[in-house]
Amino acid sequence: MLRCAQHDTCSSDEAWGLPGLGLFWLHDEGRALGRRARGQTEHARLRRKLEERGYSVACYTYSPGTFFPPHTHAVEKIDAVLSGRFRISMGRDSVVLEAGDLLHVPKGAEHSAEVLGDEPVVSLDAVKAR
Repeated sequence: MLRCAQHDTCSSDEAWGLPGLGLFWLHDEGRALGRRARGQTEHARLRRKLEERGYSVACYTYSPGTFFPPHTHAVEKIDAVLSGRFRISMGRDSVVLEAGDLLHVPKGAEHSAEVLGDEPVVSLDAVKAR
C-alpha cells in the first residue's frame, strides 16, 4: 500500500512511500520544488537541498526505452525526476515518478527502473557521501 513517509493522513496524490521496502516520498522537498515549479531555478534549489543533506548530485538524461534491470547500490540514493516519467520497482511494488517526484532508495535495496513513454527522463541522481 502506498502512503506518505511522514504523514499517515496524506493521500497518494499528495505524497507516498513503500515503507516496507524502504522506498519513501520526500514530502517536504518534492511538492515544494516539484510539479508546479519547474525549470533551472527549481533544479538548482533541489540540487542544493540534496547537497545540504549530504548527497553528491549528478544530472542524467535517459532516452525513451531505457531499462535498468534489477540491481543494488553500495550507497543510499535518491532519484529526483525533473521531466519525463520513470518507473522504479522493488519486489512486487512499483511507482511512477514524474517531474518533481523524489524517491529514496536505501543502500543495498534491489530495484529496477525504466523510462515510460516517448519523452526522455531528466533526473538528479543523488548518492549519500560515505
